[in-house]
Amino acid sequence: GNSVGGWTALELAKLGRARSVVAIGPAGLWEVSPRSSYWSLRLDRFGARRLDAALTRALRTRAGRIALMGQVVGRPQQLPPDDAIEMIRTMGRTRGFREHLELTTRLRFEGGHEIRVPVTVAFGTRERLLPRKGRLRGELPPHTRWIDLEGCGHVPMWDDPELVARTILEAASVGEAAPAPVGSSG
Repeated sequence: GNSVGGWTALELAKLGRARSVVAIGPAGLWEVSPRSSYWSLRLDRFGARRLDAALTRALRTRAGRIALMGQVVGRPQQLPPDDAIEMIRTMGRTRGFREHLELTTRLRFEGGHEIRVPVTVAFGTRERLLPRKGRLRGELPPHTRWIDLEGCGHVPMWDDPELVARTILEAASVGEAAPAPVGSSG
């Protein structure tokens, strides 16, 4: 899972519902939610909902993509303009986005010490949305593997899809060798 999806994968592992976890840029690994992340996402959402025509024009330019997408993509200049526009529009249209953001920034991932399945946490080396203080290891099991995704941002699937795929497949092969989680049928 990526971002909140990574947090969700960790929660599922706590419940014994995973054979392995790959959490990419996971949210929730903070003591206190980083306010910079919260306000960045609020501002992005506001812009996506109110400034569609201006954002569309800006995102059609290389400089616009660098300025507006650099928070989530490590190589925003490589992002195709139509994809950048769709990402922004999707953020603006997503129902429940603000409520979800408000709730998740009041919580954090806790109690992961007892996770027994393989856990891989990967952050891009160009991660800008979640600052270092939002990437704490204290609630994760000691066997957690930490990986740097070179040149990638918060959503590394846009920066280097092959690297992300290799990371997931490698972690899955480790998970296949692990015993089934408690309560699993196989």
